Amino acid sequence: MNKPLIGISTSYLHRSNGLDDVRLGQAYVDAVSQAGGVPVLIPSSIATEDLPVLVDSLDGLLLSG
Repeated sequence: MNKPLIGISTSYLHRSNGLDDVRLGQAYVDAVSQAGGVPVLIPSSIATEDLPVLVDSLDGLLLSG
């Protein structure tokens, strides 16, 4: 049996040095893995038109925060 793919929303941190970050607490990734899923991080900067393609491939969605 395949493990379910679980998307997890992330936040965006703008840094003054131009090296922006996608952020997510490790506890979210660990919880999905421990529950038997495969965590898939969803960057907050993803293009709106690409969201349906990504979401349709997921088995679940975890909104962090």
